[in-house]
Amino acid sequence: MTVSKLSSQAHESIEVSNTLRDSGGNLIESVGDEIVIHTSSSLELNQTIKVTSPHLWSPSSPDLYVLCTEIRKNGEVIDHVNTPIGIRWFEFDADKGFFLNGVNMKIKGVCVHHDAGALGAAVPVAVWERRLQALQEMGCNAIRMSHNPPAPHLLDLCDRMGFLVIDEAFDEWEGVKHKWSTGHNVYPPKHFGYYEEFPQWGELDIKEMVLRDRNHPSIILWSIGNEVDYPNDPYCHPYFQTMTGNNDANKPAAEREYDPNKPQSDRLTTIATNLVRYVKECDMTRPVTAALAFPELANLIGYVDTLDVVGYNYKEHLYEEARQQYPNRVTIGSENSASLEAWLAVKDNDAICAQFIWTGIDYMGEAKGWPIRVSQAGFMDLAGYKKASYYFRQSLWLEDKMVFLAATSKDDPANVSNKRWHGGAPHWNWKAGEQLDVICYTNCEEAELFLNERSLGTKKLIDSPLGYLSWEVSFEEGTLNVVARSAEGIGCSYALETAAKSYQLLLQVDAPEMSADGQDIAHVEIEITDSYGKLVYLADDLIQLSIDGPGEIIGLENGDVQDLEPYSSKFRKAYHGKLLAYVRTGVTAGQIVVKAEAQGLITASIVIAVK
Repeated sequence: MTVSKLSSQAHESIEVSNTLRDSGGNLIESVGDEIVIHTSSSLELNQTIKVTSPHLWSPSSPDLYVLCTEIRKNGEVIDHVNTPIGIRWFEFDADKGFFLNGVNMKIKGVCVHHDAGALGAAVPVAVWERRLQALQEMGCNAIRMSHNPPAPHLLDLCDRMGFLVIDEAFDEWEGVKHKWSTGHNVYPPKHFGYYEEFPQWGELDIKEMVLRDRNHPSIILWSIGNEVDYPNDPYCHPYFQTMTGNNDANKPAAEREYDPNKPQSDRLTTIATNLVRYVKECDMTRPVTAALAFPELANLIGYVDTLDVVGYNYKEHLYEEARQQYPNRVTIGSENSASLEAWLAVKDNDAICAQFIWTGIDYMGEAKGWPIRVSQAGFMDLAGYKKASYYFRQSLWLEDKMVFLAATSKDDPANVSNKRWHGGAPHWNWKAGEQLDVICYTNCEEAELFLNERSLGTKKLIDSPLGYLSWEVSFEEGTLNVVARSAEGIGCSYALETAAKSYQLLLQVDAPEMSADGQDIAHVEIEITDSYGKLVYLADDLIQLSIDGPGEIIGLENGDVQDLEPYSSKFRKAYHGKLLAYVRTGVTAGQIVVKAEAQGLITASIVIAVK
């Protein structure tokens, strides 16, 4: 433990002691001798605590300790701090990948933005916890904080829940990037951003990030930047004569050409060298990385040589070349698509230990154009509801056996035009006789599909190059179910049932009891169901919310990227039969009653105790 810049008056006795306790507060180890200081100047001192047979922190067992530090003046405690810490070690090997506590493992990561739809950027801890739990259930074990330092409580959650973390500082250095303003990747761009502040604040900002976050066991990499090396955005190099960079759709040909009067890419190496030095002045225990958009050029100019671990964004086809040309270098996928091919490039390559998919959750901005206001890249929507693509990823990443069904019309143009596999729709309400592709996501060896108890055949996963199973089915009402079996005889099943017409609203809450602290958050999920309680997936009724008692509804979210209802409203349409309400407590005890109403549907309410 290091205590920095401790000042005291001359001849006064200052004592510093550290103790280590487990998460339950039990004493684990204590420093044998307190250090007594007689000084009138700032100083730095080191102490060592030996822990025998520690519980090691890992994603599967995120054990934490509390380091208790006290400063006493003349025997009286004048200051103290309790620091949660984890004990673990890790290494990156150029040939064998990532090792945590001596165990080789693949890093199955996603990138996340810092907003939560209706709640904006000030996301309460309970909201992040719900989201991270869903990602964990998907098989995810790592988060890349893209592209700025996250809220401290998000890192605290990663410590407690067991996520590996890339902590990232910048999306822009001194060169201004093109900014989307009239649609996804559409020229002309706008120019504004952090580049205006970087020359003055870049060093201080990255140092403060590292100093603030360096006690988090979840953090395994510091990232100094994301895609600052886009070609012609703004940096140029004679390596290319013409180049299309980011936000360049419809860009005039003359602006695509190499121009020696534009900022030159060699400057990136100078900046990176300085940023890496700033990081290591604050923390030498973790490697430094960056997410590269153009590693072909970054290799040429020496930018890559400044890094301990090299992150490639969407450049899986260069992995083998990097391994051959730079055998001692550690390369990871710092940003990747959700394609099966991108995952196999990691799964089947010992040297490539990580991928971070863009993205785990939908986020505001970077949309395709009005009225779409949201990036739809996530496995979950803005409300944190799981998309069908979530289950495809789960089938690739999760160790526990699983199976899931979805369907899509053969006439759906999204099957051809959507670059990101949307995964189909998990419902069984289609037109009579409509021709469907029924999709089965599973990590079992085989699965058998049944329609109204008639077998439609058994298929083996090894026979499908797509990574999932599919059947061509003519729709008929009833029950579609699948039974999947593993080689070990483990079975699992999933069913889709035709829902009747919308009949009622059902409410459920994840926190039946809340604290009267003015900050506690509950998620109230509203579903439209038929008279049998089955979700009506296609229902989009307008739902009115009201609340009574010591709390307030701070936002409604349905996940629909084209819903333009103001977030301050207390009504919103359901999307895929669902709506989410965020409820926050006040500072008095009592009962909160949340009521949901929709025309023609049976009203529902739920009671939440506040203590």
